[in-house]
Parts: sequence; structure tokens; C-alpha cells
Amino acid sequence: MPLTLNTPKALIKVAGKELLYYALEETLDTEIEEVVVVICKSQEETIGNYLKKIKDDFKKLRFHLRFQDGPFGSGDAVFKAYDVVYPDPFIVRYPDDLLLSQPSLLKTFSDLFRKYQTPFFSLEKMPHELISNYGVVQLEQKEGRVYRVRGLVEHPKAEEAPSDFTVIGGYLLTAEIIDYLKEEERKMTEKGKDCLFINIGFTKHMDQGGEVCGIEFEGNRFDCGNLDGVKKAETFLGNKLVQE
Repeated sequence: MPLTLNTPKALIKVAGKELLYYALEETLDTEIEEVVVVICKSQEETIGNYLKKIKDDFKKLRFHLRFQDGPFGSGDAVFKAYDVVYPDPFIVRYPDDLLLSQPSLLKTFSDLFRKYQTPFFSLEKMPHELISNYGVVQLEQKEGRVYRVRGLVEHPKAEEAPSDFTVIGGYLLTAEIIDYLKEEERKMTEKGKDCLFINIGFTKHMDQGGEVCGIEFEGNRFDCGNLDGVKKAETFLGNKLVQE
């Protein structure tokens, strides 16, 4: 049973606010001014009206709607934003991963890029029994919670995973990653394939000697792509309001 039949996942409410709203709040303490929301065409009116409704809460942001023609992967979604973001570094953020932290993930990514000038993953240590649900990284510690990523394995068996660190929430991408994705897209088109994922760009970048880093997320994360995650987030935020 899907979490919602009529409401776009990004507009599911948790403790009175939409998941997309939480993600947009993360921009408030950053220099981010352009936000591209990639959706399917059928959600255009719903999401468009929602962004108009909240625009006064985010006066510094300019919103752009872009549309995917089908479930063609996260790499395809990035290409839909190409005209706005390329060749600058930019952040991909999945609203159904509700990340509550101070500073926010977007602020953390922005600060880290100024220091390291590399693409970044957001990472979380995952219990053994859940490892196979995620992309898992091979890594070495660089500094504090920052790691250098040496490789990435999608959905490995727990006993074969290179670590217990999984990719969550979003990424910081650079022009190099997009260039590798473009190259891969051409190869896939020639082979008649149509699904492209961002992680392919990261892997190509590392294969060519490029550096990719990861930051271990420090805060509270809720997977709101399922009902159990939404309930846990509601409980956590409700208790937080009571304590305040």
C-alpha cells in the first residue's frame, strides 16, 4: 500500500509542515538562492501552487519547476536542472529523508565545499540488518566526521558490505560529476538503456583519480518514504514541542 495516493510525497505533512518545507528551511542559513524542484508532470499544478503559497517564507529563493518524463533515475533528474545549476557546485536533497540537525545538512555541505572543494556524500552508520537497503561506501577517515570515499557498492549483502556507512539524504555535486554522467548517458542511449543514477558519476570520478568525500550526519534522521518513518518523526517532533 503506498504511503499516499493523491498527495505528492514531498507534500506529506509531519508535525504540521510538509517534507519539502523542512528541506527548504535548510537553505535559510546558506547562500543558496536557486531551488530546482524536479517532479513528474502530473504534479505541476499541486507543487506549483504550493510554492506560490510559501514563497513569502523564502523570499531569497527563486523556484524552478522541472519535469521527469518517467522513472529514469536520479541522474536523469539532475539533467532536468542542468540549465540552472551547471557548471556551479550544487546540492541534491531528497525531502523524504527528514534530517533534523544544527547546522542543517545544506549548511554543512556548503561549509565543507569551501574547505575541501570536492563532491560530498551525506553518510550514516546503519544497523547490520538494514545495510542491504542502501548504497554503502568504502572509506578512510580524513578529519573528524569527514571521510575520503574510495568506492561505493549498491545494496550489498550485509556480510559483503565494505563498511556500515550508507549514503542518505543527498549529495553535493560538481561539474565533473555531471560531465561523467553526460558521458555515461550517451553510452546508455547507444545501448538502449534509459535509467541513470547519480552514483555512477561519483564512481567514474573516483575511477579517474578524483576525490570524493563523505560527512557522517550528526542529528536525527527519519525515513519518511514509509509510514513507520512518518510516525517516528511525528512522535519525535511532538515530544520536542512539549519539552520546549
